[in-house]
Amino acid sequence: MRFQIANDWEDQDKIMAEDLGTPPPFRRETYEEFLRSQAPPPQQHSQHTQINTNTYMSIGIFIALFTGVVWITNTINRFDSKIDTLAAQLKDVQNVHESWSYHDMFKWCVHLQRDNPQIKIPEPEAPK
Repeated sequence: MRFQIANDWEDQDKIMAEDLGTPPPFRRETYEEFLRSQAPPPQQHSQHTQINTNTYMSIGIFIALFTGVVWITNTINRFDSKIDTLAAQLKDVQNVHESWSYHDMFKWCVHLQRDNPQIKIPEPEAPK
């Protein structure tokens, strides 16, 4: 048995065949030949476009997504306007200062004393 270095696959097959006394099992392809054999055949470009089920599905999905985005945006805007309205109403309620005057306190003390004679309620002090 001799040792030789093969330059490519065909040389290696020949060397093996000479050493073993058998013909090469098959021809090995180069990488470029393999890629060419696996590539789809070139397609002829037609003048008209075919519209099929896949086209309609793609258009339908696009319309559904667009409609969903518009609906979500409108819903968020409505909530924002409601929140703004509620915030304005809360601000108005907070800005209203109810005054509890001396006269109101006196009337409340008299009313409480009249309804509960057993309780001694002091008279409110007049503001100075």
